[in-house]
Amino acid sequence: MLELPIEQTAGTEVALPSWRLWVVPLSAGIFAGAAAFEVLPYARTRAGVPATIIWALAGLGFFVAIHQGLDALGHQGASWASTLGMWLHSFLEGVVTATGYGVSVALGVLLSAGLVAHLIPEATALVAVLRREGLTNRQAVVRAVASWVLVVAGFLVVKYALHLVSPPELGAGLAFGAGGLAYLAIVSWKGRQGALAGSLLAVATGITLMGVVHFA
Repeated sequence: MLELPIEQTAGTEVALPSWRLWVVPLSAGIFAGAAAFEVLPYARTRAGVPATIIWALAGLGFFVAIHQGLDALGHQGASWASTLGMWLHSFLEGVVTATGYGVSVALGVLLSAGLVAHLIPEATALVAVLRREGLTNRQAVVRAVASWVLVVAGFLVVKYALHLVSPPELGAGLAFGAGGLAYLAIVSWKGRQGALAGSLLAVATGITLMGVVHFA
């Protein structure tokens, strides 16, 4: 019989639920796919390749620094860094959708449909990561729902202030958010506890899912 991986909880070995073996690496694929298919292309067209690379690396370094700093203070560094990364990304998703309506109503509607289609898997992935970091289901869900609120906030900010933001500045912000998504993907992958082959398959599934959502 195949034995499930175990983890230590208050000094007691507890068998991991089977969903934990695939949903965490699946989350890594979802976050990586969102960065690759949704965020970086927008950033590149607005800020250019060099600036996109620089700001994406800055975003990744920023969230790694938050994680390490909170850990040093005795807080849940991974959970808060992951939450902040997703919140920033959600805000920027609202920004991107609003800019689509600035081009045409048709483009705005298409972006809105794509946004709705991948908000659910992204939020589910965030909940999985936060549960892995020790949060209760309620705490994880509340933070995931807050990411949807920030999508609306990003949309409203752009609606009333888009004329104040230049395309290069918008691209830089998007690239920075992509760095946050890369951080989420790394955290998710590091949290895997299943076999390597199965974990890689789950990552590939997550990336494929986001690609299908983007190109459909």
